[in-house]
Amino acid sequence: MSFQSPELSGKGGQIWSRFQARQHGYTNVLAKSLLQCQDLILRVNGLAMDW
Repeated sequence: MSFQSPELSGKGGQIWSRFQARQHGYTNVLAKSLLQCQDLILRVNGLAMDW
């Protein structure tokens, strides 16, 4: 079943696009926290090497 079908215009389409937007938001948050964790790990490794 294709989600891009014209029958989804209206309420179903609105719900679907809202769901997609929410998923996109979650993905952004996850990516940001992953980058922060990576940064932290790199800093800790750098400190360990300095010692």
